[in-house]
Amino acid sequence: MKTMQDRSFKMFKLLKNWKYISFFTLITILLIYLFLADDIIASINGKGIKLSEMLQREITHFNIYDKYHDYIIIKLKIIPMIILGIVFLFVNFKNNLIKYTIGKKEVYNQEILKLKRKVALIPNIYLFIIMVIMLIITFINTKQIFTDNNSYFDLVFNKNDILYFITPIPIFRFIILELVTFISFYLLTELVLELVDRYGEINGILISGFVIWILPALFITNHPFFMNYNRYVPIGLMNSISLMSISITNVILPLIIQFVVVFWIRRLNTEKKEI
Repeated sequence: MKTMQDRSFKMFKLLKNWKYISFFTLITILLIYLFLADDIIASINGKGIKLSEMLQREITHFNIYDKYHDYIIIKLKIIPMIILGIVFLFVNFKNNLIKYTIGKKEVYNQEILKLKRKVALIPNIYLFIIMVIMLIITFINTKQIFTDNNSYFDLVFNKNDILYFITPIPIFRFIILELVTFISFYLLTELVLELVDRYGEINGILISGFVIWILPALFITNHPFFMNYNRYVPIGLMNSISLMSISITNVILPLIIQFVVVFWIRRLNTEKKEI
């Protein structure tokens, strides 16, 4: 009988599959395009400089700190696509896991929990690598560890909130933003994987898509209830950061709600769980 080590190795090989490499390559291309969309369209239409010259100029002048607000908005656009890819990856891993744990319910329950935690880290690992690359390019261009030419990091936190006072310099605010978005994205991915694990691939995608993305889009209104719903749904933290002037409640409450919902779904009766 194959060991868990053999299964883990097979899953690692599956992760290196060309389909998933191609998927993250396409996401990276989309990320770059969204950063440069206006210039690229102008270049293609012959209204600007050549595409190659434009790309060279953008790279040599790139500064992630000046473009951080744009990056947050871009992340909001690509997060659903990343999670969708992670769902299919999780389903593949889960199918492999089932083969090795037939008739071993306790072993399966332990391994599927570990699997969800590991797979939920993949989007953050990808975004961390992207951020490191952008930081290296920024350092090469500016010769500085941190710059804040457009004062975004002076505006992102509400100046009357404790978050602003415990982060006296902009680089601390940058670190806090990256940390809380890392945690939020991880919990969001875990939530989607829990729904997919419980209700199946299609139903899980539909339920999570409706609750996390479609309902907030329908509730764009000044009514206090709907404003609070949009602020505290799983994607609410990222929305708040994109709007700036956030407070500690905008950070803490969405994270707590995400954690509680993930924990609650995990504790539900497993009879409806799709295996």
